[in-house]
Amino acid sequence: MSEKRDTMILEGKDQRDPAWRGRRDRPMDLEAAKTEQVFPSEGEDGPRAPEGADQDEADGLRIILERPEEEESRPEGDEPTPEGDEPAPEEDEPASEEGGSAPEEDPGEPGPEADDWTSREGFKDIPRKRKVHRKKHPLVRLLIVAGVVIGCAAFLLSPVFNVRDIQVEGNRYYSDSEVINMANVRTGVNLFRGVDGADVKRRLLTNPYFTGVKVRRRPFGTLILQVTERQQRAALRYGEDYIVIDDDGIVLRRTSVNPKLTLLNGLTLSRIQTGKKVEAEESEMLSMTLSMLSAMKKGDFYFTEIEISRTQMTASITDTLKVRGNPDRVKAAIKKGDLQKVVNRLFKSGVKRGTITVSESSYMSFSPAI
Repeated sequence: MSEKRDTMILEGKDQRDPAWRGRRDRPMDLEAAKTEQVFPSEGEDGPRAPEGADQDEADGLRIILERPEEEESRPEGDEPTPEGDEPAPEEDEPASEEGGSAPEEDPGEPGPEADDWTSREGFKDIPRKRKVHRKKHPLVRLLIVAGVVIGCAAFLLSPVFNVRDIQVEGNRYYSDSEVINMANVRTGVNLFRGVDGADVKRRLLTNPYFTGVKVRRRPFGTLILQVTERQQRAALRYGEDYIVIDDDGIVLRRTSVNPKLTLLNGLTLSRIQTGKKVEAEESEMLSMTLSMLSAMKKGDFYFTEIEISRTQMTASITDTLKVRGNPDRVKAAIKKGDLQKVVNRLFKSGVKRGTITVSESSYMSFSPAI
């Protein structure tokens, strides 16, 4: 115990005495130090210094010789404190009344800082009680699901979702009221239970004018019927009636009233059925003529009547001004805008009677004769 105390006192002296600090910091050879300092005998309190030497210096030399071992045992990264920032010397602890040495601190009793650290780390290690999740009985789960379903159904079937407004989109030939009547829908019924989307589509698609139907619902109480219609392109004379067809030759309707469309004459018809493609002996010329009529609409041009034969057609711009040629060649002249230029030039010149012939390469010639 006295040796430890002497060591602590010498360490304090080491830090206070500049000469001794310089001796400590200077590198030295341990083997040389051992050979140079030889003590003849050792007492009970450790090695004694030679004559004329201070016992404290001898103890200090022993401490220096032990210091390299302490440095080797120091953990990596624990560097010694720089000289300018040396800690204040430790004060001597008062000796006890019995033995004269200071009482040692019990390492098993942590100080205040250790208590704080232990309390912080210990808080993480406190075992927490885990919540025990009890499985619900299957019948309880079933009742909960059934309650949610019934609640949602009751809400959707409530008067909040009654049909208040019916809108029609995409219709051109039929009016909104006609489409609504054909779909057999009405206001006041539930938007989900009172409107059968499949039945609405089936009813509307029986009409050859419609190629597609979509039924949409919007909260709250709005029903939308979105339809896609075929476009009327021409009419065929069939006895005293008119057969209205679209761009593909599908028969849309049969009427006794002039539909005010381009009238096609000279065809030998073999079958006419609503919703089906018309069959004629001049089927190739009919297809080319319908394709020409589609291009005519895009080119802002209009024929009142077309006479179709097996090799060519004769189209009437007016009752006295005609265009003759193959439907494909006339179509090309319309797309380029050449036929429109010729007709406008004739009108400006006051010519209202004659025949424009369209030949190969969209070459056109005019003859006053009809």
